[in-house]
Amino acid sequence: MAGIWEAVSTWAADSRVLIILALIALDLVLGVASALKRQEFAWHALGDFYLTNVIPKLLGYIGLSIVIRAVAGIDSVIGEGAQWVAFGVLAASLVGSIGANFREIYDKDLPVSGDDAASTTTAATWYESL
Repeated sequence: MAGIWEAVSTWAADSRVLIILALIALDLVLGVASALKRQEFAWHALGDFYLTNVIPKLLGYIGLSIVIRAVAGIDSVIGEGAQWVAFGVLAASLVGSIGANFREIYDKDLPVSGDDAASTTTAATWYESL
């Protein structure tokens, strides 16, 4: 039981959780802006977003984090690696949703790198080239 509480306290101090929360907040803001642009905003959609995006992703990450740390150990290299993989998958999912909302608002993809139009690569273009 002490191992679980130690894992919970370690999770709460993890900066990856703050990044996930920031990405969820940005996704929410862009999703609302996209719905307003399409003139399809509905208050119940915020609840749907919470149930389909926030709860499963955040609680899934929290649960996986706690289980990995409790089973593999807090200082385990395997546990830490699994944490980073889970974070990467979740962050990629959120960035994809943010990109889709950005595209609906501005009618163009998120710029990934470069200052001028010739060197700008978008995530969608990069993905399609694979």
